[in-house]
Amino acid sequence: MKAAFLILLPVLVWVSDACAQTGDVSRFEKFYRGARLRYNRVEGSFLGYRLSVGRKDWPRLKVFAESGYGLASRSARWEAGLEYRGRKISLNAAVFDRSETPEPGIVGTNENSLFSLLFKWDYRDYFRAKNGFEAKFALRSKRTLSLFSGLTAYRCEPMAVRTAWSLFFRNRPFRSNPPARPGDVGLLYAGVTVDTRGGSPLFRNAWYGSLRYERGFRDFAFHGLTLEGKRYKKVRFGRQGLIVRARLSTRQSAASQFLFGLGGVGTLRGFDIKEFRANRLVLFNVEYAFHGDVLPRIPVRGFQLLNLTVFADAGWTRLMPESAQLFAGIRELGFASFMTSTGLGIALPRQLLRLNVARRLDRWDDAWTLSFRLRYSL
Repeated sequence: MKAAFLILLPVLVWVSDACAQTGDVSRFEKFYRGARLRYNRVEGSFLGYRLSVGRKDWPRLKVFAESGYGLASRSARWEAGLEYRGRKISLNAAVFDRSETPEPGIVGTNENSLFSLLFKWDYRDYFRAKNGFEAKFALRSKRTLSLFSGLTAYRCEPMAVRTAWSLFFRNRPFRSNPPARPGDVGLLYAGVTVDTRGGSPLFRNAWYGSLRYERGFRDFAFHGLTLEGKRYKKVRFGRQGLIVRARLSTRQSAASQFLFGLGGVGTLRGFDIKEFRANRLVLFNVEYAFHGDVLPRIPVRGFQLLNLTVFADAGWTRLMPESAQLFAGIRELGFASFMTSTGLGIALPRQLLRLNVARRLDRWDDAWTLSFRLRYSL
């Protein structure tokens, strides 16, 4: 099977080119083909290709296939399946052998690849999910309310750091990749999301809330829960706004691939990348955005394009044994247990590019930390 999907990449390219040249593409309502490129410390440069096809008589149903190869890892990855995108219901089913990362929503693939290539800022951790299957379901019952669920199963294997190249800091190594515990993974999850932000680029009062429950089985039996909430609030001064985020996550697993990372982008911005790893996490982030009310008033050319944001972070983690109850350890949480950092961000309009400068508050001998974000959104 591995050899068969290793040759899937050139086959996809040939099939899509043949369809385009013969005019067969006219039978399809949706026909997508495109490269899949990324760079990270475990695969190096990853070159891939994706083909997605949907017929005119079934415009909401698409069949897709994707294949690629990591030049440094010398290993192929692939995925194939079908997806349905209706007005209220979305379905997805796939088989795969892919490189997975815990908490992929913290930083996107393109963003992570760029900063890995430039500065060796690889914010993600990785493990291989092979011989895998997944099925996902989402229902948008109202304009702001969505329900979701999913089932996935795969064989988990660790991945080692395979490359040391970057454009800058060539003599500095990438940070190590935490070794995933090998075994057969089964995960069933379900949850609900409430989102009143809408699609407008303008800042407005809004709420976001998400609740996700998960149940692990096969070689990793555990319960897990993540609760997250965000508040977007306009203030009375000019165009300024306040954003407050709170998150609680807990899992009854001590396997590396199921631990939560705390530190760096998306969490405690004054700390090192994933400086803390545990199965209990509480996190608060507060941002006060001036939205052009400060820097554009400075009579310096170019400052009219910049926005200023000040922020503060507070987080707590604890590693509990797998036999402990789901909320064990959280009940003993106290104010003095939190690690804190603060800083400021300077960004182009709509957060297209943002520079964060932050510092931890528990000691003063550490240097300020720098990080960049693309299309940033808290």
